[in-house]
Amino acid sequence: MLHLQTQPLLTIPDTSLWLKPEALAKLQRANSSDVQCVSWILRNITDQEALDAAIRLAGVVRWFEDGLDVEPPYNLVISTLKACFDPSGQVYPGSRDRAYYSARAIVWIHIRAFFKPAESEHRFPFPVIIYDGVSLDYDLMNLLGVFPD
Repeated sequence: MLHLQTQPLLTIPDTSLWLKPEALAKLQRANSSDVQCVSWILRNITDQEALDAAIRLAGVVRWFEDGLDVEPPYNLVISTLKACFDPSGQVYPGSRDRAYYSARAIVWIHIRAFFKPAESEHRFPFPVIIYDGVSLDYDLMNLLGVFPD
């Protein structure tokens, strides 16, 4: 069970405090473009390499920034993660990286939502993923350990 403390364990730095206005505007435009591209690719493209790249990027772009009204493709990322496991919880051959980056994107979107007053981590809850911990590598198992059982 996850227990929330009164003080956040993680704070997301406000880049506007240390970037020059021109650099901040450039960063915001790039982020806006990345957010829109990730969402569009995950919703419209079927090419597996493009999907893998979008999943990796979903775990690093700054969701909920700069007044963007692009809804994260959260349910698609969850579906992608679940599709990496067979019914017994084993990772399908060749799906380890996709599972890892999907789980990372889920954690990132959840955390970003938690720190935005207009959003709610309840809109982006952690999914329940059935997995066989014995068959997973250390990194993927630790990442999935954040999710509820």
